[in-house]
Amino acid sequence: MKTERVGYNQGRRLFMERIKREGREKDFYARMKRVREERIAEGLPVDKMWGTMASKVMREMGFTTCREELARKEQYEHQAQLSRMQSQIKAEREAIREERKIENFEEAVRSLPVDAPDAAEIAWIRSHPAMSRKARAKSNVEPVEITAEDVLTAPHGPAPSQAAAYALQHWANHPLEFYKQLLGEQKKRAEAGERDGEVADEGLDEVERLLREVPSAVQDRDGRGEPGVDVAGGVAVVAGRERDGAAPAQVLDSSGVELT
Repeated sequence: MKTERVGYNQGRRLFMERIKREGREKDFYARMKRVREERIAEGLPVDKMWGTMASKVMREMGFTTCREELARKEQYEHQAQLSRMQSQIKAEREAIREERKIENFEEAVRSLPVDAPDAAEIAWIRSHPAMSRKARAKSNVEPVEITAEDVLTAPHGPAPSQAAAYALQHWANHPLEFYKQLLGEQKKRAEAGERDGEVADEGLDEVERLLREVPSAVQDRDGRGEPGVDVAGGVAVVAGRERDGAAPAQVLDSSGVELT
């Protein structure tokens, strides 16, 4: 008799744990209240009858035996452990993918010449599809990441240099500033060409078109351009230069003097 009572108490405890996991605890107590009211209406005692009423409600809610409740708990714990393992494996795989992505990008950049003419670097960056990703993204919170494919298999050809690849990583996240600076430099050249009787830069109209197409949403959240960059002053964007992981922008004034 004593062993049977212990088994019942264990079964009731396991049952209560299960309905709590399933979010049915309120339903249990609502049923207990109903059973108590029914006993009162029938003139049956309710004091010290909690166990009897609980047994009735437990059976209504699916309780059969202690053995079955124990089996359900073991199944739940097994499934929970399996889910944790799957989540851990997924996180590890994602970390490996990210690590390989970084390694592939750096390996791709290392395969390129260290340097190239400024004009070639600017032209490659300007024509790269990644320069429109920020404007087309649903949210501009996440940064644009340049991949090995962007560097080596771009539609208009591979990056002309390591510096161009690193500069693209920067300017793909700040396209508006890139086109503003490029437009300012080309306007200076066009004005100088007109004064000297030369033909104006044919690319000026194209840059103005691109600048109009880049929405203001790609600017920094405070509405300012890059620190240390004269956006309105017609400063020319030449290219970023990366050495040992640093990628500062190289900016020239109209006389060719490096500003940064």
